[in-house]
Amino acid sequence: MLEPLNVVWILPVLFIIHDLEEVIMMKVWKQRYSSLLSKMRVAPFGANRSTAVFACAVLEEFVLLVIVSLYSIWSGNFIIYYACIFGYTIHLLVHIILTLRFKKYTPGIVTVFFQLPLCIYFLALIPFTSSFLITSIFVTFVIFLNVWLLHQAMGTFAKWLKSYASGKN
Repeated sequence: MLEPLNVVWILPVLFIIHDLEEVIMMKVWKQRYSSLLSKMRVAPFGANRSTAVFACAVLEEFVLLVIVSLYSIWSGNFIIYYACIFGYTIHLLVHIILTLRFKKYTPGIVTVFFQLPLCIYFLALIPFTSSFLITSIFVTFVIFLNVWLLHQAMGTFAKWLKSYASGKN
């Protein structure tokens, strides 16, 4: 069994390491593959999104993950935390699919290769009960819905950052 209090901060740490790879590489990756990305119907990471706008979304996700971790410690109920590990593992698999479809490096794929085995190991230690499975499916849906909503809100983040830069905010 996974000892929750010993590992509760591992998922937020894995998340931030993974997203730092994305944040660091996104701008130069978009520059390198701009012609290829412009031909795509839906470009990864949003075609015209800045690193700062992407980082706003990463911050929101990180804060939610820390809240889930704190709630789990406070309540002693780790099912949502475990479900987040499940959802994060699915997210890592999506990165592999994206990279295979793109046929070139995509931001985040390097950290996938050392994080995926660790996440699978953690999942193997968690008892797969029906409540865990239902919670995991629901939490994974919420995670992907949140990512979709964040992509919708990136235009608003960009406007706010631009307004702040101009001194109008």
